[in-house]
Amino acid sequence: SQRTVVIKNAALRAVGPFAAFPTKIIRNPDLSLGARLTYALLLSYAQQDDFCFPAQERLANDLNVTDRQVRRFLIELREKGFISWKQQG
Repeated sequence: SQRTVVIKNAALRAVGPFAAFPTKIIRNPDLSLGARLTYALLLSYAQQDDFCFPAQERLANDLNVTDRQVRRFLIELREKGFISWKQQG
């Protein structure tokens, strides 16, 4: 029998902003789950641009983790070559 995922929450079914999430990230066994979700969140912030600059506090709130965990995920992504950043200010 064929299995189908049904999205019951009307808000999630509504057309809205989505981020394409590369399978290279989704299936990467060298990345923690937190780093993968952080990457997806960064993609959602960047949308059509090649960059974004959300505060670590905002990322932490959106992911429901601590600022320290966000820093660890960001460093993990940078060390694997998936993101880079420049200090500002």
